[in-house]
Parts: sequence; C-alpha cells; structure tokens
Amino acid sequence: MAKRKPKLVGAKLPRLHTPWVGGKSRVDEIAALADAIGQPLLGWQKTILKDMCVVDKKNMFIKKSSLMICARQSGKSHMMRMRVLAGLFCFGEMNILIMSSQRQMASKSLEIIAGIIERNPFLLAQVKDGNIDKAYKRTNGNERIILESGAEVKVVAATIDSSRGMTADMVWIDELRDVGVEALDASKSTTLTRANSQRFYTSNAGHKESTVLNEMRERSLNKPPKSVGYYEFSAPDNCDIWDRSAWAAANPSLGLLI
Repeated sequence: MAKRKPKLVGAKLPRLHTPWVGGKSRVDEIAALADAIGQPLLGWQKTILKDMCVVDKKNMFIKKSSLMICARQSGKSHMMRMRVLAGLFCFGEMNILIMSSQRQMASKSLEIIAGIIERNPFLLAQVKDGNIDKAYKRTNGNERIILESGAEVKVVAATIDSSRGMTADMVWIDELRDVGVEALDASKSTTLTRANSQRFYTSNAGHKESTVLNEMRERSLNKPPKSVGYYEFSAPDNCDIWDRSAWAAANPSLGLLI
C-alpha cells in the first residue's frame, strides 16, 4: 500500500517577523476571554498577540504599531476582534476605532462583536442599559457599540476625513492593501494623545499599487524600532507552486480552519 502523506498543518510562526519581545504580556487576558466565550485562540494567534501585547514595568504596551499579513480565511479578523473585546472589557480602553478599505467589512466585524456580546451575559451586563439593542447603534455612518462606562467601539471609513478630530486608545485597520496614504495619516493622529495606545494593521498580500502596505512592510523589515511589530505568513520567494511546506508557511490555519 502507498504511504499516505502526513496531515499538512499551517506554520506556527510567521516566516518573516520583527524580533520577539520577551517579558510580561497581556495575551493571557485575551486568551481567557476567548475561552470564556467559547471561541479559543489558535496557537499561532496567541503567539502573535503575545508579542503585540507585551508591556513594560509600568504596564504600558511596548508595541505601538503592528502589521500582520496572512492569507484570507486564516482567522486574523477573529484574532483582532478578540483584541477589541479585550480592550473594552479587560484593558479599560475607552475609544476603539475599526477601519477597513471597504466600510461594510468593518461594519461586519462590529456586527460579529455585537453578536458575541449578546450571547454572553457577563459581557451583555456591561453594555449600555444591559441591552444590546440600545448599546449597538446600526445607523450607517454612526455604527458603534457603547458600554455603560461610556467606552465605545466605532466604525470609521478609510477616508481622509473619517477619523479626523477623533481620539482612540486602539485603532484596527483591516485590508491595509487598499487603504490610501491620506486615510492612514488621519488615523495615526487619533492615538497621539493616548499614552498607552496601539494601532493594528491586518491584510493579505498586496499588489504593486498597495503603496501604504508595501512601504510599511519595507520599513518593518529594515531594523525597525522596538515599538513596531511585523508578522508575515507567506511562501518563500520563487518557491515551487506544489511545495507543500510553502502552503503551510502562507496559511497558518491550514488543517485547522482550512
């Protein structure tokens, strides 16, 4: 009988990344929350979040800006939704912004977050009036979820004016490959007055016109400061299309979600 090939599973570590930062991390709080809602983190997601959320002796985040790239349907959005939920319910962050090159994608992430809150009484009790219908505003252009404390997570468009004048403890920009320079610059200003703020960028591989993504990737791979994180799951350049190890390198959830 012919030998069956062993099950192919995705890479546990990104092929390209900035130096790992050791020390205390708040990832355990995120992982505990994910377990509590019945959607535990995968191993690779926990590894990335651990590095993203390392803190110094004053409990301040060391990574201020992090970019994560991997194939579609791998679970990067779930990873970031858990960081959003941890920001609201564990870290005491008051203002969180979600942005995407396509507004409906950011709105979908907010809808999923609202669903998680509604299904879990210990989270639902903390939103405005303990009622998701009152806490979750669905009006186009004003989508947000508001907690009883006044904290909120809000969707903003990837335009030059959408986030202007806002302040945020955390910003998550998805599909960075299609976000323009003006929108990115506007989003950066939102975190300037928050001492412990973080900005997260997620995307799949870009194209030649992905100016923002390509420039950020190049800077991240060229001796960046300790405050910058970069994590890329990708196949090696010029690899054979039938190289199974390359499939695993580009798809961390292969054999798990895919």
